[in-house]
Amino acid sequence: MEDFNNGHPTPTTYKSRNSTNSPHNQTQKTENLLTPEGSTNKPRSASVRIESSPAKSTSPISPNTETLEVTNKPRSLSAKLESPEHTQKPRLSANKSKKDEITLAQPWVLAELTEEKKEKIIQFRNGPAAEFITAKDTDLEIIRWLTARKWDITESSKMFIASKKWRQSENIDNISEWIQNIKPYKFLLDYWPNSILPGKNTPKLRTHDGYLVIFEILADVHPDILDIVSLNDMVKFHLYIQELYTKELKRISEEKNDDSYAGIVFVYDLSSLTMNHLSRGNYNMFQEFNSYSANNYPETLRRVFLINAPPIFTMSWKVAKKFLDPVTIKKIVILGNDYKKELLSVIPAESLPKAYGGTLDYLPAGGGTIKGIKKFSYI
Repeated sequence: MEDFNNGHPTPTTYKSRNSTNSPHNQTQKTENLLTPEGSTNKPRSASVRIESSPAKSTSPISPNTETLEVTNKPRSLSAKLESPEHTQKPRLSANKSKKDEITLAQPWVLAELTEEKKEKIIQFRNGPAAEFITAKDTDLEIIRWLTARKWDITESSKMFIASKKWRQSENIDNISEWIQNIKPYKFLLDYWPNSILPGKNTPKLRTHDGYLVIFEILADVHPDILDIVSLNDMVKFHLYIQELYTKELKRISEEKNDDSYAGIVFVYDLSSLTMNHLSRGNYNMFQEFNSYSANNYPETLRRVFLINAPPIFTMSWKVAKKFLDPVTIKKIVILGNDYKKELLSVIPAESLPKAYGGTLDYLPAGGGTIKGIKKFSYI
């Protein structure tokens, strides 16, 4: 579904109630993987228009927008992410109830690449993407883009170039600086229950083979979060989190010093999930998260565990998975409250919280009621 072409699809528009008619409004375009629901066109990239108020900002992603209104219909959700080389077929997927041993995709190791793939890395470096490649773009980084496009030089180069242009236009390289200027930043930093965020006193969280584990108590986020934080700001905060993931992945690769890379094992706790969490607004929000992630952070996901999944999620999953790529579905494991064996097969006890069957005295803080918290207004 991540298809970059020269077409001009109908954009998704987010409008500020106070600034839609201002002559100073700017339109920013970002590659988007999601196709409007009911569209008869083939999947293609879509444009996201974000109209900002006249106030200046170091971030082009509309930090001064007061209220964002989604005017498009929900779009089909699908992210084509290819598994790393040497992927082992998982014994348990989201479609299976049998709880066999969970296996992980093996890390990429440069020394183990075939000569054909080594040559494709060279071709990528010398091709259309050459002028956009920096010292930060190691061979392991380039493999992520090639894998996302099945090692097609032309398509992976298009994806890479589009992302580089997006990063420049949105000042993503400096997001850790300008994100602090959005009004809900401090609130979200404390409230969002994700182990990667600074200030969470997070210990070292690793898989058995030494790669990154992330815990997020997703269902503890209040279902009405968009009543006080705009969708625009939620997207910016999500991008900030993605950048933290990227930095940590690079740091781990440098620490291991073996020219290897593996994505992240995510553990999402859904124990407090309610029907209100499955609202149209929240669905649209996570579609936007997925769009930016799949276009600009390929091959980040290694395995996803959805634990304490209540019956209401299981029912909604039957619908949602129809819009997901089979490769992505194979990386997702949905579990109820009997998950200790599965988690320990991937995560050592010292990196697994006691609440989930390990020995670690830790859970990412955050979540809970938002009653009494006023909307983060830009007036």
